Amino acid sequence: MVSWIETVTTFARQIEHNTVIIPQNGEGLLQFETVRSIIDGIAVEDLFFLDAKT
Repeated sequence: MVSWIETVTTFARQIEHNTVIIPQNGEGLLQFETVRSIIDGIAVEDLFFLDAKT
């Protein structure tokens, strides 16, 4: 997965230098320095989810 993120990031930034890379629900990938160095942020689904029943 790390090499795939590197490949996609490299490809995208060759086309548009300012491409922003923000993986969705990829917190587990933050353990890899390579990933941390190439992504611009991370999106976490349902981080502040409140159940309507509460």
